[in-house]
Amino acid sequence: PPSGAPLTVRIRLDALAAARPEPDAAAPRTIPPLHTETWTPEVTHLGTTDPQALSLCVAARDAVDFIGMPEGNLALAEAAVYLALAPKSNALYIAYGAVQEDVERTVAESVPLHLRNAPTGLMKAEGYGKGYQYAHNHDDKVADMQCLPNNLRERRYYHPTREGLEKQIAERMEEIRKIKVSGNRDIG
Repeated sequence: PPSGAPLTVRIRLDALAAARPEPDAAAPRTIPPLHTETWTPEVTHLGTTDPQALSLCVAARDAVDFIGMPEGNLALAEAAVYLALAPKSNALYIAYGAVQEDVERTVAESVPLHLRNAPTGLMKAEGYGKGYQYAHNHDDKVADMQCLPNNLRERRYYHPTREGLEKQIAERMEEIRKIKVSGNRDIG
């Protein structure tokens, strides 16, 4: 695909099947047979379970762009196998959709004052930027401030699964929740 084309990894599995040796009839079959249709694995099926998947697919596209075909098929095959075997989650996809709906529904809602920049004295006097917390100033690197408009203040968009990296993300989200609930804050 040309540079800038949408990133979709497509390979012809019949070409791989032709190059694959016939399995020993006595050996147990541990992988499903390759079929002769075009298969399109999508990075959106992985979300944040494996952040390297997107980089690998972009690299595969770039390899095709750089070395051409038919050699580029190997890069595409590598990406397809990687995506097929990676843990799956659509949690990020669902979260993004919910965010888009809320943005459209609440476009007129005001941004909390503490998140607004105060480039003028009047804005500063109106409270812009007052109470802003810079996470890096805290030993735990967690800012406990409201970042959504009032009507969305309790809204949680992202619900990571227990698959792949999302398991660690869920654990970190729980750590952050506990830090905020404890109220024990040290400024470094």
